[in-house]
Amino acid sequence: MLAADKERPKKQRYTSKRIFERLRDEHGFTGKITIVKDYVAGWRQRGQEMFVPLTHPPGHAQADFGEALGVIGGVERKIHYLAMDLPHSDAIFVVAYPAETTETRGTPRGLFGKSGAMIFHSASVSS
Repeated sequence: MLAADKERPKKQRYTSKRIFERLRDEHGFTGKITIVKDYVAGWRQRGQEMFVPLTHPPGHAQADFGEALGVIGGVERKIHYLAMDLPHSDAIFVVAYPAETTETRGTPRGLFGKSGAMIFHSASVSS
């Protein structure tokens, strides 16, 4: 009954009271309306979309390594890069390396200032 009701226009759907009356009259249901109301409310809620808000605490970073084609000295070559951002402030940092080796995976020069704090530059990307 509820599944078929979902296809109907919103104003023509059964109310919990009407479902209770039909269950009682047509099927001999002896329970109380509260049980039917609770069940219908739960069933309808499960069918709705739910959104979980994303939160990004200050100081949390997201980082990834990748590769792209780039032109260096007129020659197209594969470039390896580290991309990092702080989602709380939308600050980004990208540094490219000539090769994907252990030595280049260390802390990029300039990422940490003399104070030990990370240096980021804000930027916006448009498509």
